[in-house]
Amino acid sequence: MHDYVFSLTMDKKANLIILPFLRRVAIDCTIEAVDSTMQAVNMHVLRYVPRIWNPLQPAKKWVSGPLFDISGFTNTPELLTLNGFTNWYNISRDEVYYRFGTGNPKSLSRWTANQFGKVERLLWNESISMWTLVLNLPKSQCDEYSPCGPYGLCDLNSSPICSCLQGFRRKSQQELDQRDASSGCVRLTALDCKNRTDRFMTVTHTSLPDTTMAMATFHNKISLDECRQKCLTNCSCTGYASADIYGRGCIIWVSELVGVGTVSYGGREVFVQLASADLGTLIHSLFIRVINYTTTS
Repeated sequence: MHDYVFSLTMDKKANLIILPFLRRVAIDCTIEAVDSTMQAVNMHVLRYVPRIWNPLQPAKKWVSGPLFDISGFTNTPELLTLNGFTNWYNISRDEVYYRFGTGNPKSLSRWTANQFGKVERLLWNESISMWTLVLNLPKSQCDEYSPCGPYGLCDLNSSPICSCLQGFRRKSQQELDQRDASSGCVRLTALDCKNRTDRFMTVTHTSLPDTTMAMATFHNKISLDECRQKCLTNCSCTGYASADIYGRGCIIWVSELVGVGTVSYGGREVFVQLASADLGTLIHSLFIRVINYTTTS
């Protein structure tokens, strides 16, 4: 094979394949804790937010985050900044694709997934005749999929690393005593969509929650305030965020928020909908603040 720029896609039998030319591929990698052969992989597309998943072992281990803007995959920017690799990507209303090449037709690279769910990207080093590890994911426990359960907040600088978002409490006291955060958190007070008394809490410097059950639009003309209004008119909405780092586009979550974690550098803002009764107990800190809003009838 003389081409050295490849695209990931799937054939009609749902097999993951690599092609030496550009194809229309919507991709957001979700790596399961399975063997490196990556057999039986299907594409699941839900309201413009694409995912790759394994139906035989649906327990997710690591999620790259969606590719929404030039900053790269929202929770794994390293994928677009690796030495020795050249990356191309396109983001438009019709398609989102990502492809990469080594920049050298004689270079060899590969992805592997081991039995522990670790994803490794390797580059062949001709001088020592060995594969060189250039990327290892997930990097930490907070980078794993849902380490703290729904509405949990993962922070490596805290002990324990899992806590509940403001306005939520631990779902299982027994798990809390055992330092098991997998069941996550539940609301202190139910939302009141009918009377529109709910407000939003902003969690900053965070990774984006899992977008499997989310609606995303990439229109540059949609402002963050318009995104908020879309959330308010949908009683299933649990939170929203801009689609890119410039405040453009809109992501609306219509399920429990999973995978919220603080990051040491950069990160995003996620607006979590809370009952107004829970806002009085909020603690203003570096990472969390309350956003008020008004509605018109």
